[in-house]
This record gives sequence, structure tokens and C-alpha cells, in this order.
Amino acid sequence: MRALLFYGPGDVRLEDVPRPAPEPGDVLVQVEVALTDGTDAPLPFGEFPSPFGHDFCGVAVGSGERIVAAGSGLNGAFAEYLLVPAHIAEHSLLHVPAGLASEVAALAEPLACCLHEVERAGIGASQTVAVVGLGPTGLMLCAAAKDAGAKIVAVDDRPERRELAADFGAAPGDGRGADVVLEEAALRGSFDHTPRTALAALAFLASGAHPWERLVTHQVGLEEVAGLIEDPPRDLLKAAVIP
Repeated sequence: MRALLFYGPGDVRLEDVPRPAPEPGDVLVQVEVALTDGTDAPLPFGEFPSPFGHDFCGVAVGSGERIVAAGSGLNGAFAEYLLVPAHIAEHSLLHVPAGLASEVAALAEPLACCLHEVERAGIGASQTVAVVGLGPTGLMLCAAAKDAGAKIVAVDDRPERRELAADFGAAPGDGRGADVVLEEAALRGSFDHTPRTALAALAFLASGAHPWERLVTHQVGLEEVAGLIEDPPRDLLKAAVIP
């Protein structure tokens, strides 16, 4: 099968590698789509080359069920097949509702982290929340805080990002006087969520409450990912990588 391997900064290669062989309890997934993320590159320790990519939607080999996984430590979604180890598969596999687009379903884990952060911050009705930074995580934070009943002020110096704020429950502003400030940079790349917020995230995505598809601005093949990482377009939020 084809898979992207990270050899080091600026060195991403598309190679032919053996298809994973599942052990009892593991789940082999044929990847439909994987989403790019600002934390896709492996940490600078461990063994290299390393597979990478973690937000995905795919079809479980054998059962044919469409699934996503909301488990930390999962890596290797930029490939034709992904092995979900038994310890993640047991508790963190989520079945995708019929009719939900794969690229939207793949947002489940980062949205779960946003829901968890809003819950942890105790955000509720009558509060004003400033969300600083309107990348994909910031926009999902806006939606999560709005869903909790708060008034959302979106803070970003990029006009094209401020224009998206209304679609995710926020109005542009400077954030002065807010009761709570949430910073996208502090949450980006977080895997801090619970099974409950993961399930809530998938239901939130399926509800169509916001135009989640607008967070996926580009579509590329595996062979185009290295160039996208090296020179990301200005309007990139997330890219759908189709193996």
C-alpha cells in the first residue's frame, strides 16, 4: 500500500509499505479521507521514518462500517490503510451516521477537544467569550461555546477569517470585556477529550448546526501533501487527503 512517511523537517516521502496485519482486537481501516492538522508532524523523538496523520474517516475492513477514532496516540492516517490498535479500538471507535460526509466526520476528535475545553472552562449562558485565533480549531471553539449558550466574540486580524465567524456562531470584535478568553493556539493539537465529548462531537457534526464543510478548504492526494506542508496556501484551513 502507499503511505506517507516523515523522515524529518522538510522530508516527507510517499512510499510503498506492507499493509498492516491486524492482531486480535485490532481494527484495520481503509482510509476514505484524512485531514491535515498543524500538529501532523511527529514529535522530534522516537523512531524515524514515522507514519503520520491522525484525523480520519474510513471503512473497517471486514465489517464494512464507516468509522472514526478519537484516541490519542493514533498515527498513520496518511495512507491507504490504517491499523487501529486494540487498546484504542476497544474504547475510541465511533460509528459514522449515515449521510455524514467523510471529511466532516473526520473533524470529530478536534471538535471533541473544543467541547471538552468549553466544558472545563465552565462556559454557559449569559457569558461573553472571546475566541482568539480563527483557524479551524478557533472556529470550532466558537461553535462549541455558542452551543453552550454564550455570546461569542471572534478575534483575528485576517479579514477572510473574520468573515467566517458568523457561520460558527460568533461576531468579530476585539474581545475587550469578555468574561472568558479562549486561545486557539493553546488548544491546537490537543488530544484532551473524553468519550462523552467525542460522541457529542460526532452528533454535533451530524446535526448540521454549522457549515462544518467550510473548515475543509482543499482536497489533495497523498502525493501532494509534502508540497502543501512546505508551502501552505493562505486560505488553507484543513485539507482533505484522499489516498
